[in-house]
Amino acid sequence: MSRGDYVEREVLIKTALGESPADLVIQNGKIVDVYTGEIWKADVAIKGKRIAMVGDIKHTIGTNTKVIEARGYFLAPGLMDPHWHPESSMVTICEVAKAIVPKGITSLIVDSHEISAVMGVKGVKLLVEDGKKSPLKTYICPPIHVPQTPRIVTAGGKIGAREIWSLLHSSDIEAIAEVAPNVVLAMKPYHEVGFLAAFDSRKAISGHSAGLAGRELNAFIAAGVQDCHDAVTVDEAHERLRLGMKVLAREGTGGRYLDKIIGVITNRKVDNRHFMLCTDDIQPDEIIEHGHLDFVVRKAIKNGVDPIVAIQMTTINPAEHFGISRDIGSITPGRYADILFSKNLKKFDVFRVMINGKVVATNGMMVARFKPYKYPGWASTTINVKGKIAPADLKIMGKQTAGLAKARVMKIMHCMITKEIIEKLPIKDGQVMSEPSRDILKIIVVERYRASGRIGVALVSGFGLKMGAIASTYCPDHHNIIAVGTSDREISAAANHLINIRGGYIAVKDGQIIAKLEMPIGGIMTPEPVRTVANKLKKLNVSAEKVLGSPLSAPFMYMMPLALACLPELRITERGLVSAKDFKVIPVVVGYPK
Repeated sequence: MSRGDYVEREVLIKTALGESPADLVIQNGKIVDVYTGEIWKADVAIKGKRIAMVGDIKHTIGTNTKVIEARGYFLAPGLMDPHWHPESSMVTICEVAKAIVPKGITSLIVDSHEISAVMGVKGVKLLVEDGKKSPLKTYICPPIHVPQTPRIVTAGGKIGAREIWSLLHSSDIEAIAEVAPNVVLAMKPYHEVGFLAAFDSRKAISGHSAGLAGRELNAFIAAGVQDCHDAVTVDEAHERLRLGMKVLAREGTGGRYLDKIIGVITNRKVDNRHFMLCTDDIQPDEIIEHGHLDFVVRKAIKNGVDPIVAIQMTTINPAEHFGISRDIGSITPGRYADILFSKNLKKFDVFRVMINGKVVATNGMMVARFKPYKYPGWASTTINVKGKIAPADLKIMGKQTAGLAKARVMKIMHCMITKEIIEKLPIKDGQVMSEPSRDILKIIVVERYRASGRIGVALVSGFGLKMGAIASTYCPDHHNIIAVGTSDREISAAANHLINIRGGYIAVKDGQIIAKLEMPIGGIMTPEPVRTVANKLKKLNVSAEKVLGSPLSAPFMYMMPLALACLPELRITERGLVSAKDFKVIPVVVGYPK
C-alpha cells in the first residue's frame, strides 16, 4: 500500500465514524450481499472513489453530501469478466467500454496474448495505457510465452523468461494469461521462469485445459495452473472443481458452454464459490444484439441459477480468485463504489451504473465522457510480406501426376477442436486438388512479419463454402494471415486484399472484395465504435453465408483457432500442417490408393 492509498483509507475511517461527511449517499436500496447471499435494506455512504459505510449512515450526511434515492432498486456490485480478449471484440478497450459499461460491466481481466504475439511487451503496455483512459477497470494479463510453439510458428513479438519476469513484477499486471497444456506438460523451458515469477509475485496463473483428464489434468494443476475456461461437459467441470481448479463457464461467440456445464451447480449442487462466468471471445455484433457478461448472467438465471449466485459468479468469485477483493467485487466498506441499480434481478435489467462513486451510465446510455487512447502510428504498420501471393504458391504436390491421393483433412468438430480424417482426392498435373463440392477446401497461413515467404497449405472440412474465399489476420498465438477458399485464385486474392488494408477480415468472390472489416492496429483491432464494427461484421457474415454459401453463423470465429498449434488434433501454421500431439509438421499427402 502506498502513502496515498493509506491516506485514502484514513479518510474512509473518519467518514464511517462520522468525523468527516460523505460525498455521496445512496438511500433505501436493497443490497445484494455477495458474501452472505442475502438481500438486505441498507444505505451506502461513499467518500471519494470508495465505500465508507453500509447500513445506517445518517451520521455521515453533511451539508454538501449528495443523496441518491434508490427506493425500489436492488444494488449489486459491478460485474467483472474474469477472462476476455479485446481482439475478439475487435475494438480498443476505450471503445468497448462505451458499449459494455452501460450493461453493468465495470471491470475486466484482459488477456493480452494476442497483441503480445504481434508486438511483444510493447503491445501489453499499449493495452495498459488504453485501459487507463476509460472508467472501465482493466487488469492486464500477459501470456507466459510468445509464441507458445516457437519451433513451428513465427510471431511478430516475443515474450520470454526476461520479459515475463519483468511484467509480473509490475503493478500494472494482474496475472499470467491462459497457459496451454503443451507449455506446461511438454515444454518446461518455456514455463519454468514464468511460473516462478507468478509464485514470487503472488499472482494468479490462468490456463485452458481442453481435452485434459486424469493424470494429465492432475499434472497441469500440480504445476500451478489455477483456472480453466474449457470445460465442455458437467463431468469435466466437476473433475476440475474437485481437483481445486476454478471453473469459468464460457459463453461467447467462440464457445457456448454454459448450458452444457451449469448442471454441476444446479443439479449436482456443487459449491458455487469456485465457479465463474466469462465471455472469453465475444464479437461486436453479439454485444450490440444480446449484451456482454450481463447476457451471460441472464442466461445462467434462466438455467436455474439463483440471481444472487449468478451475481456472485461475476463479482466476488473472480475478485477473490485474482486477489483483488480488497478493492472490488462487493458493496462493502473500503471497496470502490462500483454499483449497479436494477429493479428486477431475475431479468437483470441494469438501469444505472456507478464506477468509483460517480454515475457513468443511465438507462443503457453512457453519460461519462472521456478521451479515448490514441494508438501510436507504428502499431498500424505490422504487415511485412514477401511480395504478392500467387495461386502457384498454394500447390499441394503429390508424387503422381494423376489418379488419387489419400490426404489428411482437418475436420472442424466445434470451434476449438479438429479431428484428423483421411480423404481420397484427385490429382491433376501433379497437384492434389481440393473438392468444394464435398466441403474439402484449401486453407493457408502466410507468415506476415519477416517477409520470409513461408506459406503453409493444408485441407479443411467444415466451412461449406460454395465459392470465393475468406481471410483474416486474426489467428491466436501469432496472427499471421489465414485464408480458406474454393480455389487457389480466390484464396490468393483474399490474402492480397487483406495485406492492402493493413489487416482485418475480408470476403472475396471472383477475386473481388464483397465485404471487409479493416483492423489496422496490429491487424487485430480498430479504433472504430463497436456499433460500426458490428455492422461491418454482420455484412461479412451475411456475405459468407448468403453469397459464398457457408452454413456457419460466424465462419471467421471458426477459422481463427485453426492456426493455434497447441490445440488438438490438426492445425496449420506458416510451416505447414501440424500435429498438435507432438508439435511436428506433417505431410498432407499420406499415400496413394491402388
